[in-house]
Amino acid sequence: MTATLTLNFTDGTSKEILIDRVIEIDTPGKQEISFRETPKGWVMAFTKSVKDGKMFAENTLKLTKN
Repeated sequence: MTATLTLNFTDGTSKEILIDRVIEIDTPGKQEISFRETPKGWVMAFTKSVKDGKMFAENTLKLTKN
């Protein structure tokens, strides 16, 4: 699975980051989502419990500034 992370800035510009790999980690009792840059590209990792046994849909992650 690959994905695109879009960062929108207050000046109206945005930056797209191609996520080359998405990794599911099975760690019961803990929930985490992380993004990191590696020498081979950007990686998204998440714990299995985040998905609750469901599949991600398109435009799944939405961050809102409060």
